[in-house]
Amino acid sequence: MDAHGLGLVECTLIDPRETWPLRQAVLRPHETEDEMDWAGDALATTFHVGALAGGLVVAIGSAYKEARPGRHDAHAYRLRGMATSPEARGTGVGGALLRHVLDACRERGATELWCNARETASGFYVRFAFETLEGPFELPGTGPHFLMRHLFDR
Repeated sequence: MDAHGLGLVECTLIDPRETWPLRQAVLRPHETEDEMDWAGDALATTFHVGALAGGLVVAIGSAYKEARPGRHDAHAYRLRGMATSPEARGTGVGGALLRHVLDACRERGATELWCNARETASGFYVRFAFETLEGPFELPGTGPHFLMRHLFDR
C-alpha cells in the first residue's frame, strides 16, 4: 500500500516492545515509555500489528483475547493501543492497520473485537462496522471514551 507520501506501507505482526514509542507519544504522553508494557502484552493469545513505512512503525494496534466486562465470551478480543503517528494521519494507514487486525481476529475464530474508543476516534471505528454499546464515560488520564464492538459472522 502506498500511503500518500509515506511510500510503501506494510501491516505486519510486531513485537510488543515495538508498540511502546507510539503508545507513549500518541496515547499516554503523561507516562514514561517503560509504563507502556501493559498486562497481557506477552501472552501467546495476544498479537500486535504495526504499519511500517520505510522501516519505521507509523501505526500500531494490539489485540488481547479478552471478553468484554461482564461477559464470558471465550472467543472475544479486545483492541488496545491503536495509534497513528501524526505524520501518517489521514493517509489511510490507520484503516489498513485496523483491517489487518480484524482479519487476524477473524482467522483466530473471534466472535467480536471490542474496545474503549476515545470519543475523538469513535467515528473512525463506525466506518469499520463497530457499534457503540456504552458511553461516553471517562477513563482517568485519557478522557472520554465509548465502549464499542465489531461482530464477526459465525
